[in-house]
Amino acid sequence: MVNKTLKIVNDYQGRPYDCQPGQMVTSLASIKKLCGKGVTIQNIRTSLHRFERFGFLTYQSTKSNRLITICHWETWQCEETQANKATNKRVTNESQTANKHLTTNKKDKNEKKDKKREGTKRERFAPPTLEEIQSFIQQENYEVDGAQFYHYYQANGWQVGRVPMRSWQAAVAKWHHSSRRPKKKTAMEILEEDDCEQEANDCHAGLDPASRTTPYDLHAQT
Repeated sequence: MVNKTLKIVNDYQGRPYDCQPGQMVTSLASIKKLCGKGVTIQNIRTSLHRFERFGFLTYQSTKSNRLITICHWETWQCEETQANKATNKRVTNESQTANKHLTTNKKDKNEKKDKKREGTKRERFAPPTLEEIQSFIQQENYEVDGAQFYHYYQANGWQVGRVPMRSWQAAVAKWHHSSRRPKKKTAMEILEEDDCEQEANDCHAGLDPASRTTPYDLHAQT
């Protein structure tokens, strides 16, 4: 409502008037329209008197309009301008900080991706030579046929099952430990061992081993 710059008003006291910043030419009816419903002319008149008494404004009235002047207009505008500058500076700083965090987070993610790619490249499997395998077996004192190991995995593309091999040294160690595991005996081998043990016992007791029926004979009859 109040002018922020110099403005020429043609209808104040029937002559042109230079309306300075912080001034306005209006009427009680115009103010009432701006206030909306529930505000009367008397409410506006009372408020103007009260603001004038408190030193907020001054006004001069005519038959048709009023000249209202905001006291210390320049001071209020200066404080408002400084407050806006402070607010804008704070918003700018917060925006820059947020952008800096976003840039940092993006940079960290890119660095993690680069490290992951470098790690993948370092861990990429390189098939060994036969000489490397034999040297490793000799160094670890493993009971593994190096040539058999090499040709076996060379033929299947250096895969363990359907998965690409990651460490041929670990595969050699597994072959070594697997070869040292005792093999399971078949039922026939167990019966033959029992028969030999029984014969030894019969001989020791003075019995004729040929006169007895062995578990092997029972197994053969079935």
